[in-house]
Amino acid sequence: MGNLQIMNENNQLILKHILESPAPQDTSLFWTAANPDKEIFSKLQDGYNACMNETLLADIGSKPLLDVLFKLDKIYATENPKSSKKDDSLTKAIEYLMEIGVSGPVSVDVGADDKDPDVNIVSVGAPYSFGLPSKQYYERAEIVASYKGTIGTVLEALLKEANPKAFSFMFDGDNESSVLSKDLVDSLVALEKSMADAAPDPEDAADVTKYYNPRTLKETESYNSEISVKHILDTFASGYTPSKIIVGSPDYLKELSKILKSSSRNTIKTYLVWKVVQSWGGAVEDPAVQPLLRFRNKLQGKAPDVKQERWRTCVSNVGSDLGKSKHIVPHIQISY
Repeated sequence: MGNLQIMNENNQLILKHILESPAPQDTSLFWTAANPDKEIFSKLQDGYNACMNETLLADIGSKPLLDVLFKLDKIYATENPKSSKKDDSLTKAIEYLMEIGVSGPVSVDVGADDKDPDVNIVSVGAPYSFGLPSKQYYERAEIVASYKGTIGTVLEALLKEANPKAFSFMFDGDNESSVLSKDLVDSLVALEKSMADAAPDPEDAADVTKYYNPRTLKETESYNSEISVKHILDTFASGYTPSKIIVGSPDYLKELSKILKSSSRNTIKTYLVWKVVQSWGGAVEDPAVQPLLRFRNKLQGKAPDVKQERWRTCVSNVGSDLGKSKHIVPHIQISY
């Protein structure tokens, strides 16, 4: 606890008060009462009030999350597409994850060039985490066992609600409607672990002398035959060809290609589904995702069912969802 934390707490309380108060009646230095000001303030309050309506959110349940999973299923079908062309469905699935703010097996982002900070540059590398907070967690048997149990319980409950034939491969043979396949959960966690093992250690990932590896687009593309960086750039910035790309770890991209080649399509699809659930499960009010909250609390040393006050969640959501202008160049979020 320090001055910055106290300032942040005070700011959160001020924002809560503003969002729960009526619009100002009189003009001032910060409030012109012009139509744009009124419209913006109204949208902020609408977003906050919608987030605070836990009763309605509980009635809606997991439907928004399942809708995302249905769309993912269409992009990355269980069966390989019957085509003579190279299968690009995994790349398209990763693009979809990028669009909805979900971390996949590779990170493609834009930021200031460390050697020329006035210029933005595309960077490609490993994601921040793969499921558990760090690669070391995959060596702890108790944590891994609890993690697997959480995955099985959450996905089983969610897919029972959806009951889609497309996800029937996730269930054991004679129990398709009830029990998620233990072998599939094991293979999913093994996939995460293998990717985490291949990723650079945190100290190397943050060391500019190690992660600053300028490459051409062609060189970057050659490292991984399973995921096309060129396709991703064409999708988010059509017609743009970067003069160079910073590759955080060429070795990781090469190893990732081998890992994906050796993994079954069912395992990869389950991994993609789980990434969506991990990222957005906390945004829905549904009993199916409660084990995920309890597991996260366990990792943080909290009581299993403790939740932060709802208004704190909603102030944060308003700031992140409505407080920014977003521009894809090819995948960048700029705040101003």
